[in-house]
Amino acid sequence: GLGRCALAQGDRERALKEWLTAIETLTGLRASLATERISGAFFTDRQTAYEAALALALALDDAEAALVVSEAAKSQTFRSLGYPQTWRRSAHDDPYLASLLEREATLRRDFDRQRRALSLVSADDTGLALRDASDLLMDQSPALARLRDIANAYEETLELLRLAQPTRQGAATRLFALAELRESAARLGRPWACLTYLLVDSVLTVFYLDADRLVAARHTLTPYDAAIVRQCTDVGRNYRTLIYGGQIGGRPAPGLIGPAYRQHLYRLLVPPAIADALQAAALGPDGRLFISPHGALHTLPFGALLDGETVLGEQAALVYTPSLAALAWLLGQPTPAAGRALVCGLADFQGQARPL
Repeated sequence: GLGRCALAQGDRERALKEWLTAIETLTGLRASLATERISGAFFTDRQTAYEAALALALALDDAEAALVVSEAAKSQTFRSLGYPQTWRRSAHDDPYLASLLEREATLRRDFDRQRRALSLVSADDTGLALRDASDLLMDQSPALARLRDIANAYEETLELLRLAQPTRQGAATRLFALAELRESAARLGRPWACLTYLLVDSVLTVFYLDADRLVAARHTLTPYDAAIVRQCTDVGRNYRTLIYGGQIGGRPAPGLIGPAYRQHLYRLLVPPAIADALQAAALGPDGRLFISPHGALHTLPFGALLDGETVLGEQAALVYTPSLAALAWLLGQPTPAAGRALVCGLADFQGQARPL
């Protein structure tokens, strides 16, 4: 309300300040809600405040304020990073909590088992199929329904655990601070940069930041843009093999649809001003490019985007993060002591699939 009043009086700077104050209050209230489902509903009912603040911050060329609003609008999943440790400590004296933890572990194992059972038929040129196509078609729908049932039961169990132990820890109990991220990232001891996205309906907002620069860009998707985003993020086998493998039914696809789509998507997701900043950062193979997708972009393989003939994955090592707030929290954690690790790999699959 105060933001709208200030805007009606022509004072845009004060309007932005009022909206940021409101969003900070909403962030604290949202963090106090016990489950992601309730938190999401709370955010949806108040989404217009975030949209108004973001649009005003960009209109004022205040990229840092716009980034703060964008981060506040994202999922609050990582706010509960401290939950598992709290649950385990409390379970010794709480039979109800112990039973919920046992149920959570059982459902997690059931989910992994059911997911492994949904093996896909491989393409013609990748060797023997893991399962016969007719068998797959007959039992895939019931198996998917069972997977959804397990996922729903697991989510309900997590909600009960969170309600039983409402202690809040994590990255999203207050507004994102750019200075804290830069301070934490400096500990990496190597070049770094971040790309973070906010996709609301047909409006795409892109932020680039590194140790010295912060660039924001906003674009309204055309129907053609939206179609390319939809097809490039489709997890179905046909679109994946066509766009990223250049094949249809195991055979080479005519034309250059895949590369053309991936080049267009690169220009959309890394617009010119941001592309210039990314090039100036000169990350190289030792650098880290942190990517925080949003919405449909979570299923996009960013490393396959084409800058001309060069894939984005060759410009730096890509690291995905749910949000920059989560990244700042994770980078700020104490580095664990070096330990021993057994690393195994397999390059030849004995004719069952193509060698790596």
